[in-house]
Amino acid sequence: SRFDGSPGGHGHHQAAGILTREALRAAADPNRFSEQIVAGLRPWQAKKLYWGGRGFFSPPGENWDVKINLGALDPILGRSYHVMGMEGLSKQRSQGVAAIVPRRGPLEATFTILDSALPVSLKETSLFDGIDTAITGIAGRIGSEAAQLPELTAALSEIQQHATAALNAFTPRQPETTAPRVLAGLARLRQFISAVETSPLSQAAKYELLVILRGKERDFLDAARRALSIELEARADDDTVIPGQTFNVTVSIYNRGRETVEPTAVSLSAPPGWQVTQTKGSLKPLGGKEQTQVTCSVKVADDAAYTQPYWFLKSETDNRYELRSERSHTLPFAPPEVIAKLECRAFGTSFELAEPAHAPEIDRAHGVTFRDVQVVPALSVKLDPLVAIVPLSSASQEREWRVTILNNVPGPAEGAVELQTPDGWPVTPRSIPFRCARKSESATVAFRIKVPSGLKKQQARIKAVARLNGQEYASWYQVISYPDIWTRHLYHPAESRVEVFDVQVAPNLTIGYIPGPQDEIPEALRQLGVKVKLLEAEDLAFGDLSQFDGIIAGARAYEFRDDLTAHNQRLLQYVHDGGVFIVQYNNLRVWNPAQYAPYPAK
Repeated sequence: SRFDGSPGGHGHHQAAGILTREALRAAADPNRFSEQIVAGLRPWQAKKLYWGGRGFFSPPGENWDVKINLGALDPILGRSYHVMGMEGLSKQRSQGVAAIVPRRGPLEATFTILDSALPVSLKETSLFDGIDTAITGIAGRIGSEAAQLPELTAALSEIQQHATAALNAFTPRQPETTAPRVLAGLARLRQFISAVETSPLSQAAKYELLVILRGKERDFLDAARRALSIELEARADDDTVIPGQTFNVTVSIYNRGRETVEPTAVSLSAPPGWQVTQTKGSLKPLGGKEQTQVTCSVKVADDAAYTQPYWFLKSETDNRYELRSERSHTLPFAPPEVIAKLECRAFGTSFELAEPAHAPEIDRAHGVTFRDVQVVPALSVKLDPLVAIVPLSSASQEREWRVTILNNVPGPAEGAVELQTPDGWPVTPRSIPFRCARKSESATVAFRIKVPSGLKKQQARIKAVARLNGQEYASWYQVISYPDIWTRHLYHPAESRVEVFDVQVAPNLTIGYIPGPQDEIPEALRQLGVKVKLLEAEDLAFGDLSQFDGIIAGARAYEFRDDLTAHNQRLLQYVHDGGVFIVQYNNLRVWNPAQYAPYPAK
C-alpha cells in the first residue's frame, strides 16, 4: 500500500490506507460480505501487506522489514525496474509529471509489514519470504483436503519439472528448442486439471486449485506460442460497424519459427445473432516460415448493442457506477466483439491461440495503429454547447446551439435533425435537413433558441434528435484512445444542460485569457457576457495588456505554455501597474522553484 492510514497528506490518502488494512482481513472472511459469496465470489486471503510509503530511502532509526534495490539492472529489460517505472509515471499527464527524470545506479526502497497472515521475521530478504512461489506450492492452497487427491504432489512436481526443463533448454537464437518441454508440460497440466474437476474435493477446494491451474495453463499456452513463433492476426476491413452491416475479417496464421505446426481449426467468436461465414481459404500444415489465410464474412445483428463500457453513470451527479452486465465486472472492459480462435497441434499436443479482430487506422502523424472492431450507431449526434449559462434577465435572450452529425453508414446518409426544448422556448427552424456523402463525414447545423424573460433559477435540458431511414438517433460518442493500446467509445446523450441563475457581470468587461490544456472556461465567460480575447505568444510579448480589465491564466497554463513562462515578467509588471491577474491551478513542483509569482504558493 502506498498509504498506511496514519494522518498526514490528503484525507483520501489516509482513508485509502485505513481501508486497505481492513480489506486484508475482510476479503478473507466469508461472513463479512455474505451476499458476494452467494453471487459466486470466493474469500481471498492475501499473505502479507506492506507499506511502501517511505519512497527510495530509509531515514536513520526508521523501522523497516525489507529493502529492495530498485536500481539494479535487469539484463533482459536492459534497464532497472526504477527506470521502467519512472517512464510509466511520466505518462501520467493528469498530474503534470511528464518531466520526471529517473535516477541511475543503486536505489534502495524500504517496505514495512502492516499485517500478515504468515509468521514474519524481523528483517526479510524478499517480499516473498515465507511464501512458496513454486508450482508445487499450489498444494498448500487447499490445506488438509490435499489428502483427498493422492496425485496432487506428484502431478505438480511433474509440471514443475517440465517448466524447469523448458527454461533450461531455452536459447534466444533457437526458441523452438524449448517447445517440446513446454507442450509436454501443457499436456500434463491439462490432465491434472481434468483430474481436479472430477475429484471428490469440496467445491471451495476445487475453486482454489482451478483458478491457479487455469492461470498456469494460460502461461504455458503463451510460452508455446512464443517458443514456436506462431502469430495469429485477424484483420477486419472496418473498425466501426453499424447494426445490420456486413464486413470481412481475414485471419492470417504465420509460422515464423522452424518447426512444423498444424492448424486444425479456425473460427470467429461473435455475439449472439451475428452471422459468420467462411468465404475463402483453407488450413494446411505450416512448415517453418510458411503462412496461410482464411477469410470470413461477418454480418452484425440488426439489433446489436453499441460497443461501450459495461459500467456507466445514470447521471453526471452520481458518485457510483452502475453495471450493464455482471459478466465482465472484474475486468477493465468487456471482451472484444469479434475474436479469432485458432487450434493448432505440434509435438503431439494441441494448443490454442486467440486474437481480437482489428482494423488498421492511419494516423499521418504517428503512423498506423490498430483498433478493435466496435459497433456504433449509424449517426453520432452531438449538441453544443454541452453546458449553457443563462443569467436571469427581465428580457428574452436569443442563443445559438449547433448540432454535429457524424455519419457511420458505409455510404451516403440523408436525414433531418430537430431540437426538443422546454415549453415556451421557441426554436428556429423547427427542423434542418442534413446530408453526408460518405462514411466518417460530418454535417453541422445551427438553431436559434429564444430563452424567455422572467425565468426563475433552474436547470433546463435541450435535446437533439436526428432521423435517418425511420430511426431516431440521440446520442454521441467520445473517442478515448491511448497510442498502441486501445480505443474506446464513451457515449453521452445528445443534449445541452442549461443553467439559469442570478449572476451579474459588469458591462463591457474585457478579459485576456491564457488557455491551459483542454480549457473550456473562455466559452463559459462569453456566455456570461464577458468579452474574452485569447492571448497568443505575440500578445504576451508585445501586446497592450492595459486594455484588459483582468487577465486569467488557465489551469496548468504555466506547465504547457512556454510563451507564458518566457514573458511572465510582463504580466507581473501589468499587476504592478494596477492590473488584475488571476492564476488557476498549477503544480507547485513547477511553480515554486521557478518563482513566477512575487512569493511562493502554499
